[in-house]
Amino acid sequence: VKSHAVKDGFSYDVGFNLAFVGVGQAGGRIAAAFRALQYSRTCAINTDHTDLSSLPADMPQLDLRTGGAGKDPRRGAASIQGQEEAVYELLTRAIGDSPDYLLVCAGLGGGTGSGAAPLIVDIARRYMTANNRSSRRVGAIVTLPHPAEGQTPCRNAVQAFRAISLRAVTPLLVMDNERISSLFTSGVSEFYNVANQQIAKLVHLFNRLSAQKSSIVTFDRADLANILDHGVCVLGASPIAKYESPADISSAIREHLSDTILASVDLRQGRTAGCVFVGGQEVLAQTPMSFFDGGFTMLTRLLADDSVVHRGIYSGARDGLN
Repeated sequence: VKSHAVKDGFSYDVGFNLAFVGVGQAGGRIAAAFRALQYSRTCAINTDHTDLSSLPADMPQLDLRTGGAGKDPRRGAASIQGQEEAVYELLTRAIGDSPDYLLVCAGLGGGTGSGAAPLIVDIARRYMTANNRSSRRVGAIVTLPHPAEGQTPCRNAVQAFRAISLRAVTPLLVMDNERISSLFTSGVSEFYNVANQQIAKLVHLFNRLSAQKSSIVTFDRADLANILDHGVCVLGASPIAKYESPADISSAIREHLSDTILASVDLRQGRTAGCVFVGGQEVLAQTPMSFFDGGFTMLTRLLADDSVVHRGIYSGARDGLN
């Protein structure tokens, strides 16, 4: 099967061509959230046709036809055996020959995502190499089950996370269902959609910003790549309601990093960060550079020694500061 070009549906530039492979029910929904933002390099793999039928009809899919994995990762892994070429061909049709990063999306509590996702990572790396792309740029977006789901899903998640971590995927974004349930009060029918849309919009926000030039301080593709290439990533975006001193800005950043849908991590272990401000013209005209430096230097203090903080300050169309 010959590779071909696949283009995103944006009317503007982005930093990187991002591709997403959804594995299992949760993974397929995450990939579909990126497709809704016009990321065309998306596809889904599942063992149950019913789960695939709920995804966009124009989204390339592979039905492994095992009738589901029943929360058993061994069945999820077994579903890939003998189907490696079918997976490879799906990537060829859906992703094409120019992805900069390929992210495997999966829920780690069930059987299909937990069992198949690590094997999909291996196939994705072979695919990237065959298309002269960096095999090191195969990452993952995974979800952790809520403790209320029971011991089996949590045990599945631990084992699958270990298997994915040992493969040193990067970037690795970890969504925590327990944190999601505490942050969102939407009805159950929209619960996961809201969470998936948020992670997709966060990734897209930084991908779009990295393609734009700023007349003040630019956060560029190289800066974003330096973050995405360093393993576990935490992303956040929030309005800053008060910016009357450097401390106002630094505290707003710190508080939001601990209040996202992503799993809690020890930021003191972090070695690479990005901090991007987008403000209205009036805000940027009146706010001293030292105030923004308060946010940049706070991150430097928060991270490990010898860390790097990539900076950006952009003029936005809306009032206020984000």
